[in-house]
Amino acid sequence: MKAKIKMEILSFSAPMLKDLCLWCPCLIQNVGIGEVWRLRYMQLGIEKSAYVLYLSIDTPLLMIDAARNFSQQIAPLPAFSYLHLTLARGHVSGAILSHLLGVCSTIQAIIIVLTSKFEYQKPCLPNCSCDEPQNWRTQNIPLVALEEVEIEGFGGADHEVDFLKLLFRCATAMKRMTVGLAPRVHPASRGGRKMYSLFKAHPSVTCSVYRC
Repeated sequence: MKAKIKMEILSFSAPMLKDLCLWCPCLIQNVGIGEVWRLRYMQLGIEKSAYVLYLSIDTPLLMIDAARNFSQQIAPLPAFSYLHLTLARGHVSGAILSHLLGVCSTIQAIIIVLTSKFEYQKPCLPNCSCDEPQNWRTQNIPLVALEEVEIEGFGGADHEVDFLKLLFRCATAMKRMTVGLAPRVHPASRGGRKMYSLFKAHPSVTCSVYRC
């Protein structure tokens, strides 16, 4: 079943449903996540009898006040177990990722795709608010259900390594971590070495690396 919907109230009953795709494009800059980020679209699907939420988030060059926030946008949705996130590169991503995990703290698996495919993005200037709140690095998010993490396009920046540290600290039940290195990143780079040190410090988690 496929449908394009306007997000107001979502309620349906279909116990035998095996395939679902609800597509919700967002009006330009309508849904804000902090001051920098805007939700471009979201999609709800079903995989392995569980709900999957797909999000696409970027940083528009022309920024206006958002009409609603992310928590309000997903409030009508049923509980979902998997999160697939496509996020624009070019800004500190740890703050927004920690915020999203706090809102979606019951997920079992997450795929994060860091991409430069979005056009006309707002540049990250000095004093950019993308790194706020700056205490995100020390937050304790109860990710008790999170077992699998995949990050595609890992660039090795300090804030990306800090986000890995947050995941290892907060996702105490994590079983698998998969990292796809961005084309310009070498495993022996500073960020690559820090990543492997984290993997070595958490032998209970199966960690693997590939090149995008």
